[in-house]
Amino acid sequence: MNLNDLQNYCIKFFATSGDDLADETYIEIFQDWIRKQELDEILIDIADYRHVPEGPGMMLVCHELNYSMDRSEGPLGLMAQRKRPHGDSLENRLRLTLKSCAAFMSLLEKDERATGLQFDAGSFVFLSNDRLRLPNTDDAFGQIAPILEKVAGEVLGSDIQLERVSNHSGDRLAIQVNGGSLAAAELSGKLAA
Repeated sequence: MNLNDLQNYCIKFFATSGDDLADETYIEIFQDWIRKQELDEILIDIADYRHVPEGPGMMLVCHELNYSMDRSEGPLGLMAQRKRPHGDSLENRLRLTLKSCAAFMSLLEKDERATGLQFDAGSFVFLSNDRLRLPNTDDAFGQIAPILEKVAGEVLGSDIQLERVSNHSGDRLAIQVNGGSLAAAELSGKLAA
């Protein structure tokens, strides 16, 4: 299994506060972001999936990533879904995805309409969206763990802990990556270089 071919995956950073923010607020913010092209990628549209049980909630659709204010994989958080090839290796794609997430979280936390919303940028969940290249098995976890540990160590610090999330074998491979406490602005600053 060549993990450099892995293109489709998700990363989720959980919110530590702001769970009570109305979904309509995200619509307003994302519409402004699209008009102003606030992120370093092509912002396309907003999708409202609140009607879908265990769905992605409010989604900002972009060319390479979809971002959603998601409640399906635990508490509220930013779920970034990589859907297009980018970068020459999985390590580089992960770095770029983390950089995009950090910019998104930092920008959202600074928006006065999102008062009270804060993210824990020191930990995230990795989810495989490609069950062929990275199935929900111990072997697949063993293959991707060193890559996640290396990239997370570079970004979050040296004390990285990985844990395979216990779920049904038919679900996506999910890995909790813990690196300590870090604010979104700090993560964004680290990745800006």
